[in-house]
Parts: sequence; C-alpha cells; structure tokens
Amino acid sequence: MNIAEAVNTKYTVIGTGRYLRTLEHDSLVIDTERNTFYWNSFGYGGDVYTFLTKVLGIKHLAATFMATPATDFSPPEDEELKQDLHLTFWNFGKAKRDFWYKRGFTDTEIDLYKLGYFAGVYTLPFVMNGYLNAIILRGKDKFISEIGGSRKSLFGYDELKTKNILLVESPLDVPLLRRFGYEAISYTYGANAWDKSWNALFYDYNVTIIPDNDSAGKNILKKISFYAKIVRWPKNTPKGFDIGKLYFNNKEKFVANIDYLIDTAIPINLL
Repeated sequence: MNIAEAVNTKYTVIGTGRYLRTLEHDSLVIDTERNTFYWNSFGYGGDVYTFLTKVLGIKHLAATFMATPATDFSPPEDEELKQDLHLTFWNFGKAKRDFWYKRGFTDTEIDLYKLGYFAGVYTLPFVMNGYLNAIILRGKDKFISEIGGSRKSLFGYDELKTKNILLVESPLDVPLLRRFGYEAISYTYGANAWDKSWNALFYDYNVTIIPDNDSAGKNILKKISFYAKIVRWPKNTPKGFDIGKLYFNNKEKFVANIDYLIDTAIPINLL
C-alpha cells in the first residue's frame, strides 16, 4: 500500500505528478516519490504507517500488517478496536467487491454485514449487541488473521429474528443461509473456538448444528450445554465438504439439501 492509497481510504486524493492533495483538506500534501505525507495545518507528517495509526486510528500492529502485508501477523490481546474501523474498510471496499461476488454475495448482503477490503485483504467484522468485537482478515483462499484488539464473538447474533437457528462453522455461510430464509449464526476462529459463556444465550432456542464434514467440526460438542441437534453428512460426502461447497455444487437443490440435513439431524445427547 502506498501513501496515496492510504490517504484515499479517508479522503479524496486529487492532482497529478509528485505532489498530490485532497479535496477535503488542501493543507494535506502527499509526496508520491518519497511515499510520505505532511499535514501543514497540524504540523505533522510521516509514512503510510504514520497515516494509518495517527489519522485513521488503526492500532500499531494492524497498521504494520497493512502497510507491509504478511501472513504471520499476530496482534496483541491488549489492543482495543476502534469502533468504526470496519466502516472504513467497508467504504474502501466498495470498489473491490469481486471476491464477495464470486462467493455469491449480493450488494445488499455486503452492505448489511459491512464486508470490506483493505491493503490486499478482505475484512469481515463481527458485531454483537451493537459492539464491534473483531475484524477477521481473509485472503482469496483462506482466513489469514485478525485486526489487533479482536476477541471472540458470535456472527449474525444481532440479526436473529426467531428461535429456530442453524449454527454453522464459517461466518461466510450465514448470509448465504439467510438469503434462503434460514436463521443462522457463526463465531470467530473456527470449530474449536466456541466460548462456553455463549451457552446461556441459547437455552430456549431450537438449534441445529451444521459442522464442516471433518473431524474438527464436531469439537464444538465438547463445549455446548444447551439442547441441540447435529447434522450427519451422508456417508458418500467428501471430507471437508461444507455449506459453501454444497451451494456451489448444486445451487438448484441447495434448499432441498439443507432441509434434508436439518430433517435428519440427531439430538447430540444420542451420540
């Protein structure tokens, strides 16, 4: 990410050549050759990292990752998320939606869940009870890491309207299922990361768990204490099969296939 791209996430960069300015602040000068900025009105400047941290308010390790992307980014637990940070990524990602489109998302779904893009990665915010708990970073093929200050969170909880819900492993499956009329939730960090403090939220819900078809998918059973049913994939289902693959494998029969999985699910106390 260069300095002009960083500034353009918040302001409208204008001009040509070495020195650029912004439509909103004439005193904010961008030096494209040195890859720096200087804000005359405030008397400070710096590089991409400085702009991300000082102007956008992104925490230091997250800014380091975005300025120089790396797959081994590991944020500290003591940072706190800036509560409107996901809106910055969502706004910047309005011109970078091809990844979400290929995953089958509509503009309405992208806007509802504030799916975004920034510095070469796609961003997925987790908002629960109106509070931004986490922003997960995803590459084109897999989840990479999270923004500093992220913590465990449910995904889709604030949108629940009924007591009959599906609990799925990938948060990207939640908008897909909702599109077809299913209430669904997911959570951060995969099959092993269910937080026992969430159990009390679902004692009066009718929950059907749809894990991915692998050994890790059933690990959630060790942590839940409410009544639920769990899907058993048919014996000929490939290892690693999940809801997304079920959809793209046969879109026309997706609803029928999901209904079959729900109808044949068994109570977890009978396992």
